[in-house]
Amino acid sequence: MPCFSYYRVPPKRGNTYGSEVRTLWHITAYGQEIKDARRMERGSQGMVGAGIYFADSLADCRQKAHSTGWKVRASVFLGKRKNIAKSEIKNYSFRRLQQEGYDSLCVTDCVTGPEYIVFNRDQVQLLQVERDQ
Repeated sequence: MPCFSYYRVPPKRGNTYGSEVRTLWHITAYGQEIKDARRMERGSQGMVGAGIYFADSLADCRQKAHSTGWKVRASVFLGKRKNIAKSEIKNYSFRRLQQEGYDSLCVTDCVTGPEYIVFNRDQVQLLQVERDQ
């Protein structure tokens, strides 16, 4: 079922460094909250810190997710992404990435496929939010 999203990508703000947009997947226990708010918020923790984490496919996402219940398909503004290996993981933030000239992160060497991380809710345009059977 389509979802009316609060945000459209690319973001309207002027401080972006690239233009890449991809359709990606996320699994969460907070689908009803996302649906009601029409936007996603950063989680409080994750592989590289508080961010919004995505995978290329629903199957990859199911292997990565730390919760269950809802699936989210979104157009995600990756812009200019910083590709890192798991050995390079540090705590990242939106401010830090912007200072380095990037819009998003991609952990490239995960066994379950690449992990895409954005830090700002305006980088996510919701396309579908529904219960995951």
